Amino acid sequence: MRKQAKKIMLAAMTAVFLCILFLSPVPHVAYANSAQTYWHGTTASGTLISGGECPLEVTREDLTFYIDAFPSNYYETKDDLTEYKAHVTASYEFYNPADYDVTATLVFPFGTYPDYYGFRENADGDTDGYDVTVNGEPVKKTLRHTYAGYNYTFDADGDLAKLKNGYAEEGVFSRDSVVYVYSFEFYGVKSDDYSRGYAPYASFVMKSDVEAHIMMSEYNGGGVRGDEIRAGVFIRNVPSVMLYSIGRPLDEIPKWTVYENGSEKKEMDDCGARHVKTVTCTFEDIAMNKYDEKFGVSRVDWFNAVVDKMKNEVYKYGDDPAPKIYAAPEYTCNVSNALMRWYEYELSVPAKTTVSNGVTAPLYPSIDGDYSPSVYGYEYLLSPASKWAAFGNLNIEIKTPFYMTASGGFGFEKNEDGYSLSLETLPNGELKFSLCSDPKPQKVFNAYGVVVVVFIIIIAVVCAAVIAGIVVISVWLIKKNKKAKKTSSADSGDAEDGKDG
Repeated sequence: MRKQAKKIMLAAMTAVFLCILFLSPVPHVAYANSAQTYWHGTTASGTLISGGECPLEVTREDLTFYIDAFPSNYYETKDDLTEYKAHVTASYEFYNPADYDVTATLVFPFGTYPDYYGFRENADGDTDGYDVTVNGEPVKKTLRHTYAGYNYTFDADGDLAKLKNGYAEEGVFSRDSVVYVYSFEFYGVKSDDYSRGYAPYASFVMKSDVEAHIMMSEYNGGGVRGDEIRAGVFIRNVPSVMLYSIGRPLDEIPKWTVYENGSEKKEMDDCGARHVKTVTCTFEDIAMNKYDEKFGVSRVDWFNAVVDKMKNEVYKYGDDPAPKIYAAPEYTCNVSNALMRWYEYELSVPAKTTVSNGVTAPLYPSIDGDYSPSVYGYEYLLSPASKWAAFGNLNIEIKTPFYMTASGGFGFEKNEDGYSLSLETLPNGELKFSLCSDPKPQKVFNAYGVVVVVFIIIIAVVCAAVIAGIVVISVWLIKKNKKAKKTSSADSGDAEDGKDG
C-alpha cells in the first residue's frame, strides 16, 4: 500500500511539473514577432576644453531646443532624415580675464547614434546643415568619434581622455603589436547530422601560465574553470575558424572537441578540427578589419575606439595573482554602433574680451512606444559646464508645439512658443524632459502582460487542484491503510482465539 501511495505521489508531482512546463509563459516566444516599443535616443552636452586648464569663463549660456517634429522609429538611409530637423543650439558668452590672448581647442559631445539609425554609411551627414559659429561667423568644425559602449553613461573626464590626436599605445593593443593567427578547419560532421536534430558545437580549453590576450573569428560561448578558459562555436555554417593571440604566440596549439550540441556533454565520433597554418599580422590589421571609410570616421578615431572597447569589453578570466586570460570575439573590432560624436573646433579670445560662440547639433530623443501617443525623452548634460573656470546664467528655451509630460524636476514655465526656464547658477544633475503630442498620453494595453497574468492564474489553479488531489488521495490511502491494519489485527486475534479453544 505504501508503494501504491508513492506511485500516486510521484504521478501527482509529475503532473505538477508538466503543468508548469506547458502552462508557464515563455517570454522569448511571445516576443518573437512583437514590435519594439522603446528606442534609445542620444544625449547632447555643453562645450568642453581639450588640453588642460583654461582661464576662459562662461558668463552666459542660452540653450535653445527647436522641436517641431518627432523622429520616426527607423531610418534606412540618411536621405530619410530630410524631413526631421529637430536640433539644439547652445550659445555661449566666453570671457577671457587673463592679460594674454587665449586660443583653445573646444569639443562639443552631442551623443551616440540613436537606435533608430538603420544605416552607417555617411552616418554623420545629419550634421551638414548645422554650424559652429564665433561672433556669428561659421568656423571650421571637425567631427570626432570615441568609444561609448553599451549602457553608456557620459563622464566628462573619462570621455575627454579618449580623444587623442594620434594612435593609442596601450600595451599589446598597439599598432605594431604582433598577432599570431592560428587557422583551423573542422571535419567529420555530416549533413544528415543536422537532420537528426544535432547542432554540432566545437570548443577548446586553454590554459596559460602568463597573461594572454586572444580573439576568435567566430564565437558563440565560453566558460571558466579555474585558470582555464573554454571557448566554442556552432559549426553548421562555419567550416573554419581563426584564433588570434595578441602580442605573443600561444603556449600550445589548442585541441578542439566536437559535441552534438552546445551542452558539451556528448562528443561526436571522428569529428574535430585540424590546425591548417599559423601566420602573423599586426594588431592594426585586426583592429581595422571592420573599418570602412564610408562610415565617415577617421582611421585614428576608429583604431582608438577599438582599443578602448578591447580594454573594457574583453572577458577577463582568473584573479590576482592567478594567471589571466583576456578573450574577445572578432566582432569586438566593429565599433560602428558604439561611437560618441563630437564637434572639435578652435576658439580665440583676446585678453579682457568677450566672444560669442554658438554650437548647433541634431537632436534625437528616446521613444517610448508603451504610451499612446508615444512619449519622447530628451537629455542634455549640464555637468560638463562645471569644468569651466566660472559659469554664469543659464537660460533654457524649448520651442515646440508639443506638450511637456515630464520636466525632470525643473520648473519650466509654459509660454506661447513652448517652455522656458532661467537659472542664475548651474544646477545639480542633468537636464531631462519629455514631450508628447497629447498632454495626457495613455499607457498602451499590454496584451502580453495580461496573457502572463492569465497563465499565472491558470498555473496557480491547476497546481492547487493537483496538490488538493494529492492531499485527498494521501488522506484516503492513510485511512485505508489504518483500516486494513485494524482488520488484519482483528483477524489475527480471532485466529489466536481459535487456537486457544
